[in-house]
Amino acid sequence: HEVCGWQKHLGLLGEVCSNTGCIGFSWLQSLCQLFDLSAFAGTWLSSPPCEVFKLIEEPAAAASSSPANIKKLNISSCQHSNTYASYYCTISMDGNRDQTVYSATVQGIGEWWEARLAAPAFVAYLTIYNRLTLSDWLNKFNLLVDGVECNRVDLTESFSIANFTCNAFGSAVRVVNQLSNHLVICEVEIYGY
Repeated sequence: HEVCGWQKHLGLLGEVCSNTGCIGFSWLQSLCQLFDLSAFAGTWLSSPPCEVFKLIEEPAAAASSSPANIKKLNISSCQHSNTYASYYCTISMDGNRDQTVYSATVQGIGEWWEARLAAPAFVAYLTIYNRLTLSDWLNKFNLLVDGVECNRVDLTESFSIANFTCNAFGSAVRVVNQLSNHLVICEVEIYGY
């Protein structure tokens, strides 16, 4: 069965999901969420095509054993909450892993750097390249995918290069500063499928 548009009965959607083992569906290009049936009361707008997503692997299993199809995801654009001087967000997505070149926000808790993926995807983890000096400025931050927190990082020791799991589906990946310093990031690589 192909389900496109909300003009079809929800019964058909339920039948398709029960037959395929889907875990969600998308009515916007960048959104895939699970819903309770009560969310369908009311008017919905849609434009084809709709996609049915199947459960590939349980999140706990994904963290312990990476599927073979995990690859570096393409970032189409980025933005900062507030850019400090000329340390633009694009510096952290240009492929340059030099840990003396970085993007930076103004100082403050809640300042953020965000990448927009070229297409919605399952974000398995991020590799973050930290600044070599003052690397403890990146010891406490949250990771969000499409506004939903997927990891809360609170380190006692600084890192140079590290992977941080996310295991979430979406198209916008955000790093949110939880310290009063500048949010400084040399490079971010996002991996998933």
